[in-house]
Amino acid sequence: MLKNNIVQMRDISHSDLELKVKWVNDPEVNRHLHYDIPISLENTEKWYNKIKTDNSRYDGFFETIDGEKIGFGGILNINNLDKTGELYITIGNKKFWNKGYGKSCVDLILKKGFKDLKLKKIYALTEIDNISACKLYESANFKKEGILRKQIFNNSKNENVDQIFYGILIGEYKNEN
Repeated sequence: MLKNNIVQMRDISHSDLELKVKWVNDPEVNRHLHYDIPISLENTEKWYNKIKTDNSRYDGFFETIDGEKIGFGGILNINNLDKTGELYITIGNKKFWNKGYGKSCVDLILKKGFKDLKLKKIYALTEIDNISACKLYESANFKKEGILRKQIFNNSKNENVDQIFYGILIGEYKNEN
């Protein structure tokens, strides 16, 4: 388990799956997520059993220091040759939106990636109009590296949308905790 003064991150567990399904199926939460909505608990359990031994990813679950559940996130597409991985994060508990919890969660994901997984670069992709995510990544010292035009299908818009590609190198990472 990793923690800072605000949140703690632990490996995702089977007991988290029901809440993950609830959050992902919430239209406000999934506006910028790319799942085949709705997701089911049964399929999420199959996903969980498959990823438990998948070394190309790390999946965590976030709670406040007091144990209140916030969201989930981690690192996908871990490439051990290039030492890179893709950060993802979802703050599913809307009570914690726009209050700095996302930044604390990203800090823990970066710590996991750079210190534990020994990555050299972590990148993140977000839709160009996901202003909260753009501000979050920039506040965590990610650099905007480019725009991927019409890269990904957005369910709520029913069209492909642009994505921003952000990256942070190990030398740019500032761990305050």
